[in-house]
Amino acid sequence: MKFLKQFAGNKINSLKPMIESLITIAPYLTKNSLKNEVECCYTFDFPALDEAMQKRTYFFYGEDEKAYKTCYKLVKKAYPYANYRIEKGHGHYSCEHTDEYVNWLQDIIEASEISGFW
Repeated sequence: MKFLKQFAGNKINSLKPMIESLITIAPYLTKNSLKNEVECCYTFDFPALDEAMQKRTYFFYGEDEKAYKTCYKLVKKAYPYANYRIEKGHGHYSCEHTDEYVNWLQDIIEASEISGFW
């Protein structure tokens, strides 16, 4: 619990869906899948994406999320033409505000379909 409080602050309940899904998959994890799970942008070789593909790529971070603090600059450097959204004052936004996050994704998909992007 101490780790969760340190990780999520006063937003522990917002992590419940993520934690429940991790508990569900835990029996199926292997050493290799755990290795892949803990690898992050600082141990990752970014595949080359041309400018057109980068413009069709979206990254969403909560400003208080560890991935934002550790990875954003590296991802931005690797994909300068990608789309970025940073929510101030949030950690794992997709867990904290799932409906809003899903709506944002739906808006991207709809805009892409209208423009013939996909």
